[in-house]
Amino acid sequence: MDTKTENYDILVDNRTGCLSIICTTTVNSYLRFIHKSYLNKGDIEKQREPLNTKTAIRIRQIMIDDIIKGAILPPIVIGIVVSDEKFKMISNGEVNITKDIDSESVNTISIIDGIQRTTALILALTENSDIQNHSIRIEYWISKSINSLIYRMLVLNTGQIPWDLRRQLETIYKALINEINSKVKNIELLSIEDKARRRRPGVFQANKIIEMFLSFTSRKNNVDLKEKVASDFARMDAIEALANESYILSFTTVLQYLVNIDFLFSSYSKPDKEDSMRGKFSDGLDIFTSQPASIGFIVASAVYIYGRPGIKHNDNEITVKGKLYQEGLLKLQGKLAELNPNDMRIFLDFPGLNEKIAIRTGKVGDFERDFFTKAFGTLIELGTEIDSMAPCWEAYY
Repeated sequence: MDTKTENYDILVDNRTGCLSIICTTTVNSYLRFIHKSYLNKGDIEKQREPLNTKTAIRIRQIMIDDIIKGAILPPIVIGIVVSDEKFKMISNGEVNITKDIDSESVNTISIIDGIQRTTALILALTENSDIQNHSIRIEYWISKSINSLIYRMLVLNTGQIPWDLRRQLETIYKALINEINSKVKNIELLSIEDKARRRRPGVFQANKIIEMFLSFTSRKNNVDLKEKVASDFARMDAIEALANESYILSFTTVLQYLVNIDFLFSSYSKPDKEDSMRGKFSDGLDIFTSQPASIGFIVASAVYIYGRPGIKHNDNEITVKGKLYQEGLLKLQGKLAELNPNDMRIFLDFPGLNEKIAIRTGKVGDFERDFFTKAFGTLIELGTEIDSMAPCWEAYY
């Protein structure tokens, strides 16, 4: 964007510590900025599918026609996570946002509100190149933490036309994934588009991590975002959780323990001669390859630290429970680290697990999430008191 076309109006959001900046710029400058920021991901349309119902297409065409005729669109809202130093420079008016940020923050820029308007602008420009110099308004939300940006994003979209909560998180998943990559050791996250299978510990699909994060914030293992009521409640759970600045840190801490235990469980790998072993689980890697098991561990951890959904603990109680959780998991890790592969096989008790998991009641996915939530809740509670996972596998019954 050319600096002469940018007129900044800066306000400080004291609730989240974000900067709200209104900028007047040109269509061409905005689209050039967005395209460059997402060059490594493809066209901006792929970030969120444009609505393709018959009504939506008609409305979009009306919007395109209006843009060509000179209509002014409501401000498009862009979220950007920056360093402390850059944040200070922006707040002091020392930085041209797009010129000085896009190259270093390519993975932390996201459209919070306005993807359909952006799509309409792209299509309108292909129909009439004269609109490239039309003026549009952009509102930037500048944050020093992904936590604040997610919180602001959820609040902005609450009460409006429902937008799938998982899609909201996917919109800024790159920034969330960057945060996880910087804080969680020995983790490898595959992109949402990558269909590669997990063949070693510490490897997870990025969209599965997003689901874990949502489960952590809601402390529920069966949030169905296809249901509007569930989506609304999940959104409010997430908003309340993210109001606490330490929530992302807490999630990454729990995720670190999951990764650590994943590596320890995976020290047992079944011999080739056991390929005929019956049952869904026969190898240490199998445990957290199962998404219900991963969700179960995450939810059990969140419930232990924050209490059951609907129960609000004060900060002191949460701090105490958080310390107890980490002390217990560290001791458990130490015990597991001393086991040789055969001892680990005995500890994991695959015959017991496969026997219990085969007794399905209701929907398989819901059953397994409940099963593993109770199992890992028991593991967190008992820790080094147990010599095998047998009491954990029995916890559901």
